[in-house]
Amino acid sequence: MMRHVWRLAIVSAMIIVLVLTASAAQTGCSIWVKLDVGELPVTNGAFTLYYVGVPISDGYRIGEEFGGGFVRGEDALSPHLAQWLNGMGEKQGSTVLLDVDGIAVFSSLQEGLYLLSQTERTDGFYPIQPFLVSVPGSGKQNVSLYLEPLPMVADSPPTGQDPTPYIGAVGLVLSLAGMALCTRGRKRW
Repeated sequence: MMRHVWRLAIVSAMIIVLVLTASAAQTGCSIWVKLDVGELPVTNGAFTLYYVGVPISDGYRIGEEFGGGFVRGEDALSPHLAQWLNGMGEKQGSTVLLDVDGIAVFSSLQEGLYLLSQTERTDGFYPIQPFLVSVPGSGKQNVSLYLEPLPMVADSPPTGQDPTPYIGAVGLVLSLAGMALCTRGRKRW
Protein backbone atom coordinates (compact mmCIF):
# COMPACT_ATOMS: atom_id res chain seq x y z
CA MET A 1 0.00 0.00 0.00
CA MET A 2 2.74 2.47 1.00
CA ARG A 3 4.75 1.38 -2.02
CA HIS A 4 1.89 2.52 -4.25
CA VAL A 5 1.72 5.90 -2.52
CA TRP A 6 5.48 6.47 -2.96
CA ARG A 7 5.29 5.28 -6.54
CA LEU A 8 2.49 7.74 -7.17
CA ALA A 9 4.52 10.56 -5.62
CA ILE A 10 7.56 9.79 -7.74
CA VAL A 11 5.53 9.34 -10.90
CA SER A 12 3.61 12.55 -10.31
CA ALA A 13 6.72 14.57 -9.44
CA MET A 14 9.17 13.29 -12.04
CA ILE A 15 7.51 11.58 -14.99
CA ILE A 16 4.26 13.39 -15.75
CA VAL A 17 5.53 16.96 -15.62
CA LEU A 18 5.08 18.41 -19.09
CA VAL A 19 6.39 21.85 -19.96
CA LEU A 20 4.43 23.55 -22.72
CA THR A 21 5.44 26.82 -24.38
CA ALA A 22 2.50 29.21 -24.54
CA SER A 23 2.14 32.43 -26.42
CA ALA A 24 -0.55 33.72 -24.11
CA ALA A 25 -0.78 37.44 -23.51
CA GLN A 26 -0.79 37.12 -19.71
CA THR A 27 2.02 38.08 -17.40
CA GLY A 28 4.07 35.42 -15.69
CA CYS A 29 3.73 31.66 -15.89
CA SER A 30 0.96 29.26 -14.94
CA ILE A 31 0.77 25.81 -13.39
CA TRP A 32 -2.12 23.65 -14.57
CA VAL A 33 -2.93 20.59 -12.44
CA LYS A 34 -5.34 17.95 -13.79
CA LEU A 35 -6.41 14.85 -11.88
CA ASP A 36 -7.12 12.18 -14.45
CA VAL A 37 -8.31 8.64 -13.92
CA GLY A 38 -9.06 7.95 -17.57
CA GLU A 39 -12.84 7.94 -17.26
CA LEU A 40 -14.59 10.91 -15.73
CA PRO A 41 -12.62 13.85 -14.35
CA VAL A 42 -12.00 13.99 -10.62
CA THR A 43 -13.92 17.10 -9.61
CA ASN A 44 -13.58 17.33 -5.85
CA GLY A 45 -10.50 18.29 -3.91
CA ALA A 46 -8.15 21.25 -3.63
CA PHE A 47 -4.47 22.01 -4.15
CA THR A 48 -2.35 24.64 -2.43
CA LEU A 49 0.72 26.17 -4.06
CA TYR A 50 3.53 27.60 -1.92
CA TYR A 51 6.38 29.75 -3.22
CA VAL A 52 9.44 28.03 -1.74
CA GLY A 53 12.55 29.42 -3.34
CA VAL A 54 14.09 32.16 -5.43
CA PRO A 55 16.37 31.00 -8.25
CA ILE A 56 20.08 31.81 -7.87
CA SER A 57 23.12 30.74 -9.89
CA ASP A 58 23.23 26.97 -9.12
CA GLY A 59 19.92 26.34 -7.42
CA TYR A 60 17.38 28.03 -5.19
CA ARG A 61 17.51 30.14 -2.05
CA ILE A 62 14.80 28.75 0.22
CA GLY A 63 12.51 31.25 1.99
CA GLU A 64 12.73 31.74 5.75
CA GLU A 65 9.21 30.32 6.31
CA PHE A 66 10.61 27.03 4.98
CA GLY A 67 13.74 27.11 7.11
CA GLY A 68 15.99 29.14 4.80
CA GLY A 69 19.15 27.84 3.18
CA PHE A 70 20.11 26.73 -0.30
CA VAL A 71 19.23 23.75 -2.45
CA ARG A 72 21.08 22.80 -5.61
CA GLY A 73 19.15 22.77 -8.86
CA GLU A 74 19.55 19.01 -9.36
CA ASP A 75 18.20 18.33 -5.85
CA ALA A 76 15.29 20.74 -6.11
CA LEU A 77 12.70 18.18 -7.25
CA SER A 78 13.46 15.55 -4.62
CA PRO A 79 10.34 13.90 -3.12
CA HIS A 80 12.10 13.83 0.28
CA LEU A 81 12.68 17.58 0.14
CA ALA A 82 9.02 18.09 -0.78
CA GLN A 83 7.89 16.01 2.22
CA TRP A 84 10.21 17.94 4.53
CA LEU A 85 9.12 21.35 3.23
CA ASN A 86 5.45 20.37 3.46
CA GLY A 87 5.94 19.60 7.16
CA MET A 88 7.13 23.13 7.93
CA GLY A 89 4.92 25.20 10.24
CA GLU A 90 3.46 28.57 9.29
CA LYS A 91 3.43 29.11 5.55
CA GLN A 92 1.10 30.97 3.25
CA GLY A 93 -0.05 29.61 -0.05
CA SER A 94 -2.67 29.95 -2.72
CA THR A 95 -5.45 27.33 -2.63
CA VAL A 96 -7.50 26.42 -5.71
CA LEU A 97 -10.42 23.98 -5.89
CA LEU A 98 -10.63 21.55 -8.80
CA ASP A 99 -13.14 22.71 -11.39
CA VAL A 100 -15.75 20.56 -13.20
CA ASP A 101 -13.03 19.26 -15.54
CA GLY A 102 -10.73 18.21 -12.66
CA ILE A 103 -8.33 21.12 -13.26
CA ALA A 104 -6.76 23.62 -10.87
CA VAL A 105 -4.92 26.59 -12.40
CA PHE A 106 -2.39 28.78 -10.60
CA SER A 107 -1.58 31.81 -12.79
CA SER A 108 0.63 34.92 -12.81
CA LEU A 109 3.51 33.08 -11.17
CA GLN A 110 7.06 34.34 -11.00
CA GLU A 111 10.13 32.24 -11.69
CA GLY A 112 11.12 29.98 -8.83
CA LEU A 113 10.57 26.76 -6.90
CA TYR A 114 7.05 25.90 -5.77
CA LEU A 115 5.61 23.27 -3.43
CA LEU A 116 2.31 21.78 -4.58
CA SER A 117 0.28 20.03 -1.91
CA GLN A 118 -3.18 18.48 -2.05
CA THR A 119 -4.91 20.13 0.89
CA GLU A 120 -8.37 18.68 0.33
CA ARG A 121 -8.53 14.98 -0.47
CA THR A 122 -10.66 13.73 -3.34
CA ASP A 123 -13.35 11.23 -2.34
CA GLY A 124 -12.40 7.64 -3.10
CA PHE A 125 -8.73 8.36 -3.82
CA TYR A 126 -5.56 8.58 -1.77
CA PRO A 127 -4.17 12.12 -1.58
CA ILE A 128 -1.41 13.05 -3.99
CA GLN A 129 1.90 13.31 -2.14
CA PRO A 130 3.33 16.85 -2.06
CA PHE A 131 5.94 17.59 -4.70
CA LEU A 132 8.08 20.45 -5.98
CA VAL A 133 7.68 22.22 -9.32
CA SER A 134 10.24 24.49 -10.94
CA VAL A 135 8.76 27.39 -12.90
CA PRO A 136 11.15 28.61 -15.59
CA GLY A 137 11.80 32.30 -16.05
CA SER A 138 12.42 32.55 -19.75
CA GLY A 139 9.35 33.77 -21.57
CA LYS A 140 5.76 33.02 -20.69
CA GLN A 141 5.36 29.32 -20.06
CA ASN A 142 2.77 27.03 -18.60
CA VAL A 143 3.66 23.96 -16.58
CA SER A 144 1.02 21.26 -17.06
CA LEU A 145 0.78 18.41 -14.59
CA TYR A 146 -1.37 15.37 -15.30
CA LEU A 147 -1.73 13.38 -12.10
CA GLU A 148 -3.34 9.98 -11.73
CA PRO A 149 -4.65 9.51 -8.18
CA LEU A 150 -4.53 6.06 -6.64
CA PRO A 151 -8.06 4.78 -5.89
CA MET A 152 -8.87 3.52 -2.43
CA VAL A 153 -9.84 -0.15 -2.56
CA ALA A 154 -11.75 -1.58 0.36
CA ASP A 155 -10.22 -4.70 1.89
CA SER A 156 -12.21 -7.90 1.57
CA PRO A 157 -14.25 -8.79 4.63
CA PRO A 158 -12.76 -11.54 6.81
CA THR A 159 -13.91 -15.03 5.82
CA GLY A 160 -12.69 -16.98 8.83
CA GLN A 161 -10.07 -18.78 6.76
CA ASP A 162 -7.18 -16.81 8.20
CA PRO A 163 -4.73 -19.22 9.94
CA THR A 164 -3.76 -16.66 12.61
CA PRO A 165 -6.40 -17.73 15.22
CA TYR A 166 -5.33 -21.37 14.86
CA ILE A 167 -1.69 -20.50 15.37
CA GLY A 168 -2.60 -18.54 18.49
CA ALA A 169 -4.69 -21.43 19.87
CA VAL A 170 -1.88 -23.94 19.27
CA GLY A 171 0.59 -21.59 21.00
CA LEU A 172 -1.72 -21.22 23.99
CA VAL A 173 -2.17 -25.02 24.34
CA LEU A 174 1.61 -25.59 24.15
CA SER A 175 2.23 -22.86 26.74
CA LEU A 176 -0.29 -24.37 29.15
CA ALA A 177 1.21 -27.83 28.66
CA GLY A 178 4.67 -26.46 29.38
CA MET A 179 3.47 -24.72 32.54
CA ALA A 180 1.75 -27.93 33.72
CA LEU A 181 4.95 -29.92 33.23
CA CYS A 182 7.02 -27.33 35.09
CA THR A 183 4.70 -27.16 38.11
CA ARG A 184 4.15 -30.92 38.40
CA GLY A 185 5.67 -32.44 41.50
CA ARG A 186 9.00 -34.26 41.15
CA LYS A 187 9.75 -37.63 42.60
CA ARG A 188 12.81 -37.78 44.78
CA TRP A 189 14.97 -40.85 44.40
